[in-house]
Amino acid sequence: MPARRIHPLNTTPIAHMAGRWLARQLELDASGEKTLRFGFDIALSWTTGMALVAAVSFVLGCTIQGLGAALAAFALRVFSAGAHCGTAGRCAILTALVYPALGKVSVLIHHRVSFGYIVAAYALSAACTFRRARPRDQRDARNRALQPFALGILAVYLAGSFLRWRGSDGVDSVSCAIALGCLWQSATVTEAGTRLIHRIDGIMSALGLD
Repeated sequence: MPARRIHPLNTTPIAHMAGRWLARQLELDASGEKTLRFGFDIALSWTTGMALVAAVSFVLGCTIQGLGAALAAFALRVFSAGAHCGTAGRCAILTALVYPALGKVSVLIHHRVSFGYIVAAYALSAACTFRRARPRDQRDARNRALQPFALGILAVYLAGSFLRWRGSDGVDSVSCAIALGCLWQSATVTEAGTRLIHRIDGIMSALGLD
């Protein structure tokens, strides 16, 4: 008998049940039901991930910084795409590990960080986001069309960090966390970042996490 899989954070079954129920209530066809299932899946997965980030960040004493890193990265991801784990549950686990850690790091190092490092982080993020010279398929072509919006988001973050920096004695921990969150998100669109995500995903799958 195969080992029992663990499904502590996989919201996909709940999303599919909710989508089917609402589709029946609205008398939608199969295409409409699929759209609803996808929408519920994204919403529940995002909510679960953010709740976990908030909880872990609170334990680490960096709630604002952890949430800041996660929210900034998620907004960037809408337009830049990026690698992800094979299931919603494993994505939530990785999210709960990465962004609170980035928030804690920002708390520990921000007073040693000059604004030049923040600029460098956003410049590297932009370089990673725009890494493809030519779209390889239809999805790449669509993502490339959205890349100017990703650049706009990075510019807004950088401008906000500049204003906070000008109004204080140095780089604050939230600005540092947002920059680190964007740097992590941008790394997931690179080949090296994709390999890392897939390796982590494989380890979690081998541990029975789903």
